Amino acid sequence: MMIETTSPTASAAIQSLFCQLPAPALLLDRRGAIVTVNLAFAELLQLYPEQIVGHAATEYLRFGESGRGDHSVAGSVARLRRATDRGSQEFKVSSLPGTSYRLVLACSPETQTYASRREGELQHLFYSISHNLKSPVVSIQGFADLLMETDPDTPLREVRHYLERIQHNALHMNKIIHDILEFSKFSRRAQRFETVDLDEIVTTVQSENLFRLKEKNVRFVRPEALPQIQGDYEGLLTVYANLIDNALKYIGETSEPEIEIGYRDNGRFYTFWVRDNGVGVAEEDCERVFNLFERAGASKQVEGTGVGLAIVKQIVERHGGLVTFRSKPGLGSVVYFTIPK
Repeated sequence: MMIETTSPTASAAIQSLFCQLPAPALLLDRRGAIVTVNLAFAELLQLYPEQIVGHAATEYLRFGESGRGDHSVAGSVARLRRATDRGSQEFKVSSLPGTSYRLVLACSPETQTYASRREGELQHLFYSISHNLKSPVVSIQGFADLLMETDPDTPLREVRHYLERIQHNALHMNKIIHDILEFSKFSRRAQRFETVDLDEIVTTVQSENLFRLKEKNVRFVRPEALPQIQGDYEGLLTVYANLIDNALKYIGETSEPEIEIGYRDNGRFYTFWVRDNGVGVAEEDCERVFNLFERAGASKQVEGTGVGLAIVKQIVERHGGLVTFRSKPGLGSVVYFTIPK
């Protein structure tokens, strides 16, 4: 059964993140019925997921010390009703902001750190999708209501204004959904590692942005040669596409705009960067720019959804690397990322 949210695309993204949880996990609706389980939970019970979904959680779990606890209380503890070859597994109940769902996640020393991070991502994803889709939906509804209330003598320019606002918000919703799909795709797709020519990748992205670079009179600086590395071609192409797109968006009204592509060989790994001399952001906002839908400082004045850097972080980390962001208002920004050799 698919997790239901405000859009099928959002549901797919959340389902993908949920399935990646390494610890046994299940999702409950407000009645305590099981909406979905991951493979780890199904394997724990030695059942198929379809044999579990739709049943009451209390058939498999005892909530509270007495077994009569409330499944809807965040922070409460549950245990399996019958022992398995892994012993008596303990579960913790968490709420998912913006929904009536409850996430029930197994607790174990081996998986707790990773699972907690994934749980946080899942909660943030639920909240972010609800929050970011709500605004254009409310706006569309508002302008549609105004159109319904207009009389036949309403000037055409006023009607056209309402329709333009509806169209603008519909396009924004479509962009959000597209970016959620991209985020979901790179979280669930199998990476295909091969020898990747980064010169070819940067040349491709540069060519695709040639008009924008000329339009903004941007000096595009790159080394004579970038290394060939082992990585996922599509993922690394997306990293450079998103970083260069980001730099172009926030180059601002700089008198001599410049985007620099660079790298450094550190022995066991490479450090790459994309630098611009655009508007920049405040230092306290630098850590938040990789959060899904996060748009800090002056970036809020630029068209976008705030998903691009979250995708970059996801791809780099799946390559075993790290990504950092440095910026100063008025001086520009630089994104560094590492890739092991």
